[in-house]
Amino acid sequence: MSHSLCENRKSQNGAGYLLERRGFQNLCRERIQSMSKTTKQGTVQKIIQSPHPKHPETAEISVQGADELYKEIRIENILEDEKGNEVKLKEGASVDVVVEADSKATVPNTLQEKR
Repeated sequence: MSHSLCENRKSQNGAGYLLERRGFQNLCRERIQSMSKTTKQGTVQKIIQSPHPKHPETAEISVQGADELYKEIRIENILEDEKGNEVKLKEGASVDVVVEADSKATVPNTLQEKR
């Protein structure tokens, strides 16, 4: 469950928008502007049931464009919809895998080729 004051969300048509909570608009804009990010396409390959009933199930996601040995990631299969309700991923679902880092944690790319 997300407890962030600022969240990036996608609308139904796929356009991005910023969800701002409790009047923190300036803080949210500054946070988003100071973040570097990349987005990769992924597919939920399988849902793995937890051996213990108190632990959530896991979603295995295959990330397109990742190295062959490292293309699968596993996350708890708990998400939050636009109304704040807990939801789960379905097997076969297409997802965006977003990696965000504070700009202070990055360095300029000196390679000439763009990916």
